[in-house]
Amino acid sequence: MPAGTDTYEIHKIKLGEAILRSGQSIRLRVLGTSMLPSVWPGDVVSVEGHAVGAVVCGDIVLYEANDSFFVHRVVEKSRNKNQAQWITRGDAMPQSDPEVRECQLLGRVSSICRGGRIITPARRLTPLMRATGWVLCHSDPLRSLALRFHSFRIRRGLNPFVHFARYF
Repeated sequence: MPAGTDTYEIHKIKLGEAILRSGQSIRLRVLGTSMLPSVWPGDVVSVEGHAVGAVVCGDIVLYEANDSFFVHRVVEKSRNKNQAQWITRGDAMPQSDPEVRECQLLGRVSSICRGGRIITPARRLTPLMRATGWVLCHSDPLRSLALRFHSFRIRRGLNPFVHFARYF
């Protein structure tokens, strides 16, 4: 069990898993920064339940590992002993995650709610989005500045990245 994970959090994760495995959808508030600039802390993602066969490279998925949920992009799909496996990576992460097995994959992100707007996630990142993710991954000061700017704009009820909307 990860440090700081209490029984209440584990029960919420198990409930979310059960709902998704039954084919239903859930909404989750994202807390991390690994998916910048596609998904920002505070965004609410809608996840469609367990349609494992429908997941393709480029999809943003939810999977469970070590009693935690992760929202990352599928960068590769493979087969191992007749079981599908996926390689995922956060858009602002330098390395891929360990392989995600079929039993860990819970669903696909169908929409992102940011500041009252609904965004459909793109399967392909534009060169600008890819470059922004790389910069935010490799520069702590710029990531901190971007997060502060984003927080300021959200608190004021403004859309922090209107110019990115056409790239989604």
